[in-house]
Amino acid sequence: MMLPNGWKKVKLGDILTAVDYGTAAKSDAIGKYPVLRMGNLENGYLVWDDLVYSSSEDEYAKYELEKGDILFNRTNSRDKVGKTSIYRGERPSIFAGYLIRLKVNNECDPYYVNYCMNSKRFAEFCKSVRTDAVGQSNINAQVLQTYDFSLPPLEEQKKIAATLSVWDSAIEKMEKLIDAKENELNIVLRQNLLEKGIALKWKEIPLTEILKSVTPPSKIHQDSYLNSGKYPIVDQSKDLIAGWTNDESSVLKINRPLIIFGDHTCALKIMEVPFAQGADGIKILSAKDDYDPVYIYYAIKANPVIPEGYKRHFSALMLKNVFCPSFEEQKKYAAYFKSFDDELSLLKEQLDNYKKQKQGLMQKLLTGQWRVK
Repeated sequence: MMLPNGWKKVKLGDILTAVDYGTAAKSDAIGKYPVLRMGNLENGYLVWDDLVYSSSEDEYAKYELEKGDILFNRTNSRDKVGKTSIYRGERPSIFAGYLIRLKVNNECDPYYVNYCMNSKRFAEFCKSVRTDAVGQSNINAQVLQTYDFSLPPLEEQKKIAATLSVWDSAIEKMEKLIDAKENELNIVLRQNLLEKGIALKWKEIPLTEILKSVTPPSKIHQDSYLNSGKYPIVDQSKDLIAGWTNDESSVLKINRPLIIFGDHTCALKIMEVPFAQGADGIKILSAKDDYDPVYIYYAIKANPVIPEGYKRHFSALMLKNVFCPSFEEQKKYAAYFKSFDDELSLLKEQLDNYKKQKQGLMQKLLTGQWRVK
């Protein structure tokens, strides 16, 4: 594709004035300056939680971040290596050794470059040049600087970055709304299914008397996951839905909702449609006939406390008790709380659409197919 007039193709190394590796010094749980690590880079922004610190003035003088510095994650797992975020001057900070700091020259808007390094094209570049070892992948600074991208005049770079930042704001607002709704649901669950259960002296029953394991016909290897298909595949991914399949022989047909517990993620999900099982480490559970499975799912979520001395895994979950009213009341509570979750699902679907639309817009704007006036 021919570039618009005034645009040019550049390599990342052509527009950098500095490329620096971060500090290898040991960090502390408390201190004066946050030491940003790979976990603090997310979707082009910095996440200011799970921080470690340094109080060394020598370290700060050497690794001090300045507004507009771009941080690149050079070492991580295969799917996360290459994460890139920009420092916006949020608070005085330094950066750790698994990160590379990039400073751009005065022909470039760092926010525009940051968007280029959060594009699908850049993700494909990282996948093609990374070196893989046991448990982690690496992209060094020399290889990173070979990435080429389209560079418009500086004023147009700024306009493109400003346009994309509007989408970032919409995504951030939606994420905060979802967090607020999830917190509201957790509070209402606790009030209705735990505190009310105690106050009204509902029957308290161990989960071992309510739930039983279900075995799927077979498990699907990760190499066979599809991006879309007829049946969802459940495994250890964050939301437990990791892919799709059309292989009907592997699908668990169900006539009542099933509860999925991710043994390592400690995630719970209620499944009401036929599905297949992927990787190991999940448990598929059905409720006995005189218990409503959707109610039991919410009753578990209402009291997430794990008994003292136990790790957060499946055996600890099964040590828990839940409060159970009559079967008819269970169904009423289940329907009420499911309406909360249905609203959350719609919000999450809208968030996913925002992210897809932003990526599509990035593809058009960063290549000059669409222009910003």
